[in-house]
Amino acid sequence: MTGKWNSNAEYDLGFYKLINRVLGIYPLECHEIFSTIRMIVVLTINWIMLYEQAIDLISGCGKTEEIIESIVGVLSYPVAIAKIILPRYYWRNMKEILESAVEDWSRNIDTAARKTMMEWVAIGRFIFILEITSLCMLLTYTTISHFPFSILNQNLLENDTIDRNLPWGSGCWLPPNTSNQVFLIVYFATCVQQIVGSLSNMGFDVSLFIILSHMCGQIEILKVDRGMGTDATMFDPSTNPQKVYREFINRHNHLLNLCNLFERTFNIIILIHMVLYLGLVTILRKCT
Repeated sequence: MTGKWNSNAEYDLGFYKLINRVLGIYPLECHEIFSTIRMIVVLTINWIMLYEQAIDLISGCGKTEEIIESIVGVLSYPVAIAKIILPRYYWRNMKEILESAVEDWSRNIDTAARKTMMEWVAIGRFIFILEITSLCMLLTYTTISHFPFSILNQNLLENDTIDRNLPWGSGCWLPPNTSNQVFLIVYFATCVQQIVGSLSNMGFDVSLFIILSHMCGQIEILKVDRGMGTDATMFDPSTNPQKVYREFINRHNHLLNLCNLFERTFNIIILIHMVLYLGLVTILRKCT
């Protein structure tokens, strides 16, 4: 990396770095063994959750709400798995995009360009914080609302019949004679699975939005950064026009290349998104 990861880069890209490190797909660490281990753990958890939701759906047991949750899970977790596998496979593309973003903050930039960049940083951080806060509230609600508090008032060594609901889905894959202790372990394990699945899906999306917002900022300031005025009509007379045009074209080609790298990395994910979520809407319309 030619650019230095300074405080501005951390402020802009820190959330992206955090989420992708947790998922094991942070492009600057994909060559490290611990990053690979984290990715394998995340993939395993998502595959387990997909299997559990598929069993619930095939069994057809549970309330209508739980069946719908299983449908959503069966359609959502393949997307989450794709969001781990494909960025990891194309990690060199994302590495080039990320290094370019860090380099942008290492260059000498004027006040107008910095203002534009910070405006897009604010947009990216606002969307990230808003979505992650909403996600945390949803996960907290599902965890608390489904928790069988009555189980705490019983002897955990007994297998008394109580209303057992998992945070997501009907839990038909659980044997009917499951002990209270095992059920509590499964319940909290499901909570962890939900967190990992949510980070793989929504968490990855909003972290990627930070990268996109940075790229939008670079495209917007292209005219300023290449020696043109903020109104895009006047050149700085102190600059060499040929040099300005040459640098403008080079910068334009660089940003275009980054867009192409991004498209090659995520076009399949976008296609999977569209197909599965169109299927989800169709199924839910038939169920309601």
